[in-house]
Amino acid sequence: MLGGGVGDAVALAGVAERELREWAGGPEWPYGVRAAVDVVLLGAVYARFVAVAARVARRAAGFAPVGV
Repeated sequence: MLGGGVGDAVALAGVAERELREWAGGPEWPYGVRAAVDVVLLGAVYARFVAVAARVARRAAGFAPVGV
């Protein structure tokens, strides 16, 4: 079923969000505070989108035939 791949996608999005937060908040970030805030917020929105899409995929898996 979809559980493994979807769960992996959610985990990967969470890891990417954490890495963005660490990178944008670190001393090596060259683009300023405004860009750091934008990047961190974009990463959070993306991770939230992935989580919601995964929930929809898990619910829809029982209703829609796959591969037909």
